[in-house]
Parts: sequence; structure tokens; C-alpha cells
Amino acid sequence: MIPVVPSPVAIFKGTPKLDAAKKFVDYLLSKEAQTLVAKQGTIPVREDVEIPAKFNLPAPKAALEKSIKIDYKEAVKAKEDTIKKFSGIMQVKK
Repeated sequence: MIPVVPSPVAIFKGTPKLDAAKKFVDYLLSKEAQTLVAKQGTIPVREDVEIPAKFNLPAPKAALEKSIKIDYKEAVKAKEDTIKKFSGIMQVKK
């Protein structure tokens, strides 16, 4: 068995192979690929993919409702302070 963890996934602005990147992301979001994800014990993003009962995972919609909501604009604004706080906690030296 090969572990499948295709997340997060993104297409970088200005990528020289945009069509190939789009095809790859489309595949990752396909029922076929999301079925592989579910079989590895990861919550798929598609509602039409069955999650094996042995993993006792919530459906994608239920998982999303319980997830932590992140305000990415605020996170970017606080980036430097967050790095300093993390470094202080972890005693990371620059």
C-alpha cells in the first residue's frame, strides 16, 4: 500500500506548465483519486466517495462544519508577530 496525501494542493501563479497543473488538480479532485484518498484513511473532499467504515471518519461536509475557520488575510497581517511568538516558544535561533 502506498500512502496518498494530496493536500494541500495549489497551482502557482506564473507556472510555465499551467495546462498540466490544471489537469493534475482536476485528477486529484476526481472520484477516482478521491476514492484512493479515502481508502488511505483521509477524508475525501467529494461527498460521492465512500469512506471505509474502519476509519470512523466524518463525511466531508460534517468535517468542514467542525473545522477551524481561518481568516487568511488576518493571518498574513500577523505573520511576523506569529513567527516571533513561535520562535520564542520553540526557542528557535535565527
